[in-house]
Amino acid sequence: HLSAPLFCDASGDGVAGFLAGAAFRMGAESREEFGEGFAPEASYGELLGHSLYFYSKDTGRPVRFTAPSFALKDITRIPRFRDIKATDHGCRFWWFEYGGRMDTVHDTEKIKWELWRVAYGVWDYIKNSGKFPEAETMTLEWIGTIPGKRESRRFEGDVILTQQDLVEQRRHPDAVSFGGWAMDLHPADGVYSELPGCTQWHAKGVYQIPYRTMYSRNIRNLFLTGRLISVSHVAFGSTRVMATCAHNGQAVGMAAALCRARGVNPREAPVEELQRELLKSGQFIPGLALEDPEDLARRATVRASSCLELEEMPPDGGVEALDTSRAMLLPVPAGILPAVTFVVDVARRTALEVEVRESLRPENYTPERVIHRQRFELAAGAGQTVRAAGKARIESPRYLSYILLKNEDVSVHLSNLRVTGVLSLAQSMNKAVAKGARQEPPPGSGIDSFEFWLPSRRPGGRNLALHADPPIRAFCAQNVLNGVARPTVGPNAWVAAVDDPAPVLTLEWPSPQTIGRIELAFDTDFDHPMESVLMGHPERDMPFCVRDYRILGEAGEVLAERRGNHQTRNRVVFSPPVTAAKIQIEVLSTHGAPAAVFEVRCYEK
Repeated sequence: HLSAPLFCDASGDGVAGFLAGAAFRMGAESREEFGEGFAPEASYGELLGHSLYFYSKDTGRPVRFTAPSFALKDITRIPRFRDIKATDHGCRFWWFEYGGRMDTVHDTEKIKWELWRVAYGVWDYIKNSGKFPEAETMTLEWIGTIPGKRESRRFEGDVILTQQDLVEQRRHPDAVSFGGWAMDLHPADGVYSELPGCTQWHAKGVYQIPYRTMYSRNIRNLFLTGRLISVSHVAFGSTRVMATCAHNGQAVGMAAALCRARGVNPREAPVEELQRELLKSGQFIPGLALEDPEDLARRATVRASSCLELEEMPPDGGVEALDTSRAMLLPVPAGILPAVTFVVDVARRTALEVEVRESLRPENYTPERVIHRQRFELAAGAGQTVRAAGKARIESPRYLSYILLKNEDVSVHLSNLRVTGVLSLAQSMNKAVAKGARQEPPPGSGIDSFEFWLPSRRPGGRNLALHADPPIRAFCAQNVLNGVARPTVGPNAWVAAVDDPAPVLTLEWPSPQTIGRIELAFDTDFDHPMESVLMGHPERDMPFCVRDYRILGEAGEVLAERRGNHQTRNRVVFSPPVTAAKIQIEVLSTHGAPAAVFEVRCYEK
C-alpha cells in the first residue's frame, strides 16, 4: 500500500494508473469515434509493436559466426529481406518490429524472443549466405536484451487529443507542450508484414499539447506523462516519440511542484502560472510568449553595438546544381516584398522560374501559396544574376521562401555565411519513410497534401548566396525581450553585424536595479539537433552558440565571465546581488557564426 498526496505515472505501460483503476484505452479507435480519417482498419492492426537493435563492427580480420538454434532460418519470411545491408545496424533496423497483435504489456518476454530470433537470423544471413563478402571481417558486437516498446495502454484525461488537433494545429488555452513528429503508425505484423514498415503523415507545422491530457480523468491525484498521455491511437503515433515525451515530462514535473506547493490536485493546477514557469525554464509552447512581471529586463532600454542588416550572403561557398528546387527561408517584416538577387551559372540557354511563397499560417514554414512569380530567359554563361522583385504586400512579419525551381541546366552560387534564423531548403524527402517529395494522402484521410521542403544537414546545407534590397532588418536588440527564445514568425534573436569586432548588448534602466540573477538563452540550433550517437554530427559545438562572454557593470567592471559555453541556457547568479543602472553582455567569441542571443532576463533574486 502506497500513500502520497500526488502520484505521477511515467512507466510506459501505466502500471500505477492501471492498479489504481485509472480509465485507459488499448488499441485503435474506430474512424467513427473521433472522425479520424487515418484510423486504421482491423487488417492493419491496432497496436505498434516492439523493436530490438543490434550493433556490429569490423574487426579487420576474418570472424566466423555460428547461429544459435533458435535463429530464424528462412530469411524470406521477412518480406523486406532484400533491404538488409551488412553495414546497417542500430536504428537502421527500426523495422525489426514484432508484437502488434499480442498483449504488449504482458507478452513482452515472448516478443523479445521472437525479435532475438529475427536479429540472430538476419546476422546469420549477413555472415553466412555468401551475399555479403564485405561482412567477412565483421562481428556481432552487441544485441539488445530489452525490446523497445512503442505502445500499450493510453490513459484518459479530461480531453483526448486526436488527429484533428494535430493536422489543424488547434489552439488549447492550457497548452504546456508541443509535438512535431509525423502521425507514424506501423502494421501490427511488423517485420513479417508485406506492408511498408511505417505509414507517416505530417501536419504542416508543430502542434500544442494541452495540460488536460496529462492527468487522469477519474483518479484525482494522478499525473500522466511519457507515452501514456490522453491521446487517440492516431495522435499517439506522433506524441509517443522520446523528445515529445521528455517535453511532456517537463510540463508534468512543473505542474506537480506547483500543485504540491498549493496543496491542490492536478485538475486544480494554476494553468497560467504553470505556463509562465515552463516558459521561464526554457519550455517552448507554440503561440505563447513569456510575460513575467518579475523580469527587470522588461523595464530596461536595450541597445546593441550593432544589429545585423542582412543585405548580402557572399558567393564564397561554391555552386550547387538545381537538380531539385532550392530555396532560402528568410524572415520578412510587414510591408512590400523585399527584392532578393541570386547568382547562377547557366550551362545552356534556358528559362528559370523563380517563386516567392508563404505558408497559410504565419507560424508555419511550408511554402504553400505563391505570392510572386517570375520567369528569367537566360543565355549560357557563369555569374549571372536573377532578381526576385515584386509588389506583393506582407501584412505581418513572417518567413517567406524565395524559391529557384528545378532546372538541371542551372547551378546556384552558395555562401559559407551561416546566420541565426536563416535557413536554406530543398524540395526533398527522407527516403527512409517517404515515397516522394510531396505528401499525397488518400482521399478521406483528413490529412493535407503539400510539398516537403527540408534543410540539409551540415556540412552541406549552405545558404544560397544572395543580395537583399532593402536589407532584412529582423535581428534587432529588442528581440531579446519579446518572450520567445527560438525562431517562430521571426528570428526572435539579436544578431550582431558580421563585421562587428566586439559585439555588446546593453540594458539600461532609469534608476539602479538590484540584480541577483541573469538568465540568458543562446542559439544551439533548433534545426539540426546534435544526434551524435545515432546519426552522427559534423561539429562538437553548434556554430551559432556564444562560446565566451562577459557581463559588465555600469562602470565597466567584470561581474561575471563564462568560457567554453556550449549550452542553450545560462544562469548567472550574483552573490551578493549587484546594484546597477546598466549592464552589458559582451560576446567575446562564438563557435563560428555571428554573435546571437535569444533572450535576456534579470531578476532581483
